[in-house]
Amino acid sequence: MIKIITSLFFLLISSNLLYSQNVGIGTITPNASAQLDINSTTKGLLIPRVTTAQRDNIPLPAEGLMIYNTTDSTFYVYKTRWRKMGITLPYTDTVFTNQNGINLINTGGGAALRGNVTVDFATAVQGIASGNMGGFGIHGEASGFGTGVYGSNPNGYGTAVYGYSNNGDGIAGVSNFGVGGKFSSTNGTALITTGPVTMNGSLQFQGIGEATGRILTSDAQGNASWSSISRLYMISIPATAFDVVTNGQTRRFEEDGLVQATNIGNAIEAPLSLPDGATITNIFFYVKDVANDRKIVGRLKAYANASAASTQFISNSSGLSFMGGYTSFGTLINHVVNNSLYSYVIRVSCDDATGPSSWSQSGVKSVIVNYTLNLN
Repeated sequence: MIKIITSLFFLLISSNLLYSQNVGIGTITPNASAQLDINSTTKGLLIPRVTTAQRDNIPLPAEGLMIYNTTDSTFYVYKTRWRKMGITLPYTDTVFTNQNGINLINTGGGAALRGNVTVDFATAVQGIASGNMGGFGIHGEASGFGTGVYGSNPNGYGTAVYGYSNNGDGIAGVSNFGVGGKFSSTNGTALITTGPVTMNGSLQFQGIGEATGRILTSDAQGNASWSSISRLYMISIPATAFDVVTNGQTRRFEEDGLVQATNIGNAIEAPLSLPDGATITNIFFYVKDVANDRKIVGRLKAYANASAASTQFISNSSGLSFMGGYTSFGTLINHVVNNSLYSYVIRVSCDDATGPSSWSQSGVKSVIVNYTLNLN
């Protein structure tokens, strides 16, 4: 009887010690922070192994309950629902939540999420939002001076960032102080869009000749560039503005609005005053050989302001006056006016030396000068 009482006494003491202290299996000094410390170099821990159907039939699973799912060979832990433990590639999971399915935060200088592929036609990071009420396939946010979503394809012909949406936004970028979306390509195309583009806010096109007041134009291939706004002007120079440039004589005739010079080498000139930077596009001459069947030459001439030796003919055009009648001709020019270097004149002369000198009489009725001027 005494032995029975003594055994019960020690059993109660041992039970109390096991309940109040941590337990070690394979060790006599279990870690103080662990309620159960298992130590072995030849064996592991085997937790309950169940199928997916058996797992889902566990009644009222406790938070933190763990099982090994033999259906997909994955560890699961229960936290409001059964969740996979860790990531095994390829990884697939489904979540129903109003929060982020994956939320990665990097407080350092690296990337929170980075994908890299080394074969052709593969995708480094792919996000799909298939709902009907919005959502983001990929949502990247940088609260400092970093980049929310960054895509790079330095070696191949793929696409750095690709966005597609039937009804929503293929790619959306938002920034409080930086750049919402930035696209660059050294040899390819920085950005391709299919469908209408809506801009809510300012838009900048840089590196293609931008300047205040210019307009955006494109070539036949759709390449855009900034162009100056230009306006076409026309001035008419009457006969009365012309005077004779002598070559041994100073004779000048006026007849029916016609101003003429006599003798070969003589010419008539009228000053041309245009704004600095204007582009002379063409000049039309309405002239007459007062004699008979001679070639009349019309020119735009520039007298150098610093040195007469630098005087030059900028254009040269001629027409044949038949039987002493009037003729008209034009010359195409693309000359930018520089008033600091030159003074400009319109010159008309008869350069044909055939026949008596009295025949070589050049006359001008009027001259029309067309030019453009940038407004910005």
